[in-house]
Amino acid sequence: MAEKNRKDEIQAVTVDVGKQENREALHVLRVGPIKLQKHVIRLFNPSWNNRAGVEGGMGFCTDKAYEGFVETVPGCEHLIVRSEGELLNCYLDIRQGEQRSRLTGRRTDPLKQGKVIPIDSQALNRWDDYSFARNEMFARTQNPVTSWIVVRAENKRLARLNLVRDLLLRLRYDDKDESAVRINPDIVLQYREAYVQNGMIAP
Repeated sequence: MAEKNRKDEIQAVTVDVGKQENREALHVLRVGPIKLQKHVIRLFNPSWNNRAGVEGGMGFCTDKAYEGFVETVPGCEHLIVRSEGELLNCYLDIRQGEQRSRLTGRRTDPLKQGKVIPIDSQALNRWDDYSFARNEMFARTQNPVTSWIVVRAENKRLARLNLVRDLLLRLRYDDKDESAVRINPDIVLQYREAYVQNGMIAP
């Protein structure tokens, strides 16, 4: 995307969710000051929504902090949008079998072992807990202003290509040609509760 406009800058921002001092911190502030700048794209991984998706179930935050987050985060996000920022919430979704395959690959492939993290050992054993937390996150933070974009990521390459294409359609930049961008609607979904029920979002 930065190639479309040489003035653009892409920054990656991350948060150590396991640190003790972060258990009570307001999640949206842990990424540092949110300063809106023209031509700057910030990628948050994990995003502040990780508090609703994983942290509560893993004990990385208190119940009070969790409830405070889901009650306040839509308003915080709306402030960013009203300040002429663009904010996109993207969730990459995979099924349990694909997660098992990827975790096995991390353990056995020397080129992937740098991706191994302690929480991996619990990912499959607590799959139902994670799925419940994800569904609660969607239900309690979904809103028309910063609606969730769900990317079905079983195929990494297709997921990445379609996500980038979707971002190119949503973001504002010079010489934008929407006719040149094609998105697979079975891969990139605008969140709907029905997708949780019908299996479009992994159980």
